[in-house]
Amino acid sequence: MLDLLLQASLRGRLLPSERRGIKAYLAAKKKVAAVKPEKKQGPRCPVCRSPLINPDVRRCPWCSVLLNPKVRKSRRKKK
Repeated sequence: MLDLLLQASLRGRLLPSERRGIKAYLAAKKKVAAVKPEKKQGPRCPVCRSPLINPDVRRCPWCSVLLNPKVRKSRRKKK
């Protein structure tokens, strides 16, 4: 495919047979991409986007970010 495009660029135009070949190649590639099953995406770290083995971990094993920090209410004394 690359040779075909390089020859056409040197010539300055695509021949009709080359154009049909490129269209057929792209159509076949599109079919393969449509048939390919998508991978299941499990839980991921929101910071580094690395996969988490266990969704209940507190820290990311890759970037050490706290994943589910408990919200603590700080009570200040009012003056």
